[in-house]
Amino acid sequence: MRSLVILLPTALLVACADAPAHGSSGSTDDGLSTGAGEASSAADGTSGGIEGSSGSDVGTAADSSGGDASTGDAGLPPVEPPPSEVVVLPVGTVAELESALMIATPGSVIEIEAGADLDLSGKSGLVIPPQVTLSGGGGNGGAGGAILRTNTQDTPSLFDAGGDGVRVTGVRLLGPDQDIGASAYGEPLCRAVRAMHADGLRVDHSELSGWSHAAILLDYAVRARVDHDAIHHNRRTGLGYGTVLVHEADGIFEYNEYNANRHSIAGTGRLGISYEARHNHIGATRNGHALDMHGQDEADGDGSPWAGDVIDIHHNTFLGTEQGIVIRGKPKVGAYIDDNCFGQSQGAGTAIIQRYFFGNLFVGSNSYSQASGNCHAGSSPSKATRGDINGDQIADVVTLVDGTAYPFLGAPDGVLLPAPPSFGGTMPTAIFGGPGHLVIDVADVDGDLLADLVTAYDDGSAYVYPGRPGGTFASGVSSFAGTYPVSLTDAASWEPIAVADVNGDGRGDLVSARGGSVFVHPGLADARFGGSSSSFAGTFDSATFDGEGHFSIDVADVTGDGRADLVTLHTSGSAYVFPGKPDGTFGSAVESFAGTMNPALPDGEGFEPIGLGDVDGDGKADLVTLHTDGTAYVYLGTTTGVFGTRVESFAGTMPTSLFDGEGFDVLAPLDVTGDGRADLVTVHPSQVLYVYPGKADGSFAGSALSIDGFRTTRAGDHSYEAVQAKSVRRRLACAIDGCAPL
Repeated sequence: MRSLVILLPTALLVACADAPAHGSSGSTDDGLSTGAGEASSAADGTSGGIEGSSGSDVGTAADSSGGDASTGDAGLPPVEPPPSEVVVLPVGTVAELESALMIATPGSVIEIEAGADLDLSGKSGLVIPPQVTLSGGGGNGGAGGAILRTNTQDTPSLFDAGGDGVRVTGVRLLGPDQDIGASAYGEPLCRAVRAMHADGLRVDHSELSGWSHAAILLDYAVRARVDHDAIHHNRRTGLGYGTVLVHEADGIFEYNEYNANRHSIAGTGRLGISYEARHNHIGATRNGHALDMHGQDEADGDGSPWAGDVIDIHHNTFLGTEQGIVIRGKPKVGAYIDDNCFGQSQGAGTAIIQRYFFGNLFVGSNSYSQASGNCHAGSSPSKATRGDINGDQIADVVTLVDGTAYPFLGAPDGVLLPAPPSFGGTMPTAIFGGPGHLVIDVADVDGDLLADLVTAYDDGSAYVYPGRPGGTFASGVSSFAGTYPVSLTDAASWEPIAVADVNGDGRGDLVSARGGSVFVHPGLADARFGGSSSSFAGTFDSATFDGEGHFSIDVADVTGDGRADLVTLHTSGSAYVFPGKPDGTFGSAVESFAGTMNPALPDGEGFEPIGLGDVDGDGKADLVTLHTDGTAYVYLGTTTGVFGTRVESFAGTMPTSLFDGEGFDVLAPLDVTGDGRADLVTVHPSQVLYVYPGKADGSFAGSALSIDGFRTTRAGDHSYEAVQAKSVRRRLACAIDGCAPL
């Protein structure tokens, strides 16, 4: 399973909602709205105006938006239809675009029709409202996307992010100035997208070209993300940035194609400026160095040695002979440069340069003299972090209470941050076979790098609620049109296991068991599920129905080949890994433990499987278990599929609550700290949620108190259910006490 969903009592959510909002504030003194810039240039001649300020019955949302759900079983209350929040605003003309920008509300999608070519000359500062997506339907680098163009040089910004969570995707933003030119400041400046006091901007699958100052400007704007774009010919003398970061700004830049820019990414160097650049391809045509961090002294003339806070540059390709990376001062924390490929020879001294103030530059292993091509061509496109609904590559915890989803966003210190709610009380939750929505998983179905909420509704359809950059969910997209009834008591119904990328295409697939077979319905780009592939031909004996056979633990990439594998714990005491294959089926089982891993059934002694997560950060999912003696054990994943070294944590001090309700609810292994290692998320008996960070050796470190007053409930209270990743505990509970909620 990709994430954690927990149903919570209302009182807790009121307390959590009172937490202060997370955002940025401040004012700019750089004339960004007017295009005024900094006219000075450094001795190297390159400094300039960085300021400038197959067979499944797949339905549609319309024809299966809730079915005849109000009837239900006798004696049960009516069930609300699935929630629908997002408004799609179709646009085909400039007037329609301006109107849509005026009326769009959070969660809306402004959808520009395929093939549109809108001339926005004379327009400037078009505001995209908070948590609104502007979509042109394009693919990588904006291929096939709608064109939005201007021939007006004086365009301080074509589009402004009007608040947090704005997304620009699949468009081609074509500016008026592709030339280098003789000067920077003798002419008005133009920019494509500007975020000022607006966090969480995402610009993806777009083309941005011909912007004299910058294609993207970030000012008091954190957690930006720029990915899968073609950013080129932004190269005005002394300016010309793919992205420029001005004050208190940071972002992740990945899987972009850069060429013919003066600098692909640049920061002013003021404290509060950071960025990570990874898996980008930077072409040989540029009129300056590719990646840059100015110094604070250059920006403000205060004699400060600093050049930003953190600069992390890895797994990029730099072609050509122009300078690669220039750091114009001493980063406050550090500049970390490793695993990159440079066209320059190492001895040329032009691949990595530090100027003016020195220190905190850490250069690891890089490749040099790469004359052509992409030395990271074998790297697959980025996949969403497990459970990451807002696209910051940190897993999040989603809570459900009284029909409303309240996400809590992961953070490096392990203290979760509240995000805006979704659904407004319209999503009733269900136990298997009951009325409402059964939460299956939180995983990236549509391949947009944001995890989506996946449910099975009691109308027999599955619904995908796409994640949004601000941490909310869009309206549901349905599949199967009533042909997907779920149950843990009826072997003729579907038993959903998880949503994971089995075929390796970058989208999460729905994995389910039925009638002795396991079916994989592939995720599609429109957030629906396609026709299924089946495995095991009736020989897969699920233990869910009679307590004998395979307990499905999770679906995750144990072998590290980029495809998720089905992992089960058999009641015989062995664990099995069934490798995922490119056709969406599972291969032959690989056995571990040879009968020595006794499931904690039926006598309450043995192992409770918690789930799969990459605890040691090596790219392979590890099996996380909790023994009834209070010790957690992590079994490290290997390329063969056999679980390897066992790593112990807690030494008897973490009793499980599975049987008697006393002890820890150990919920899921999720990377809520964003360091690339899965952390153990638990609820303490004192109603406190703790995060135990994963360590490089596969153990868990001391905990961070994340949410006080957090609780889950057990059998006898049908108001709340703790829903884990792949619902292992739910299946175990069914074997213990007949599918009572936890």
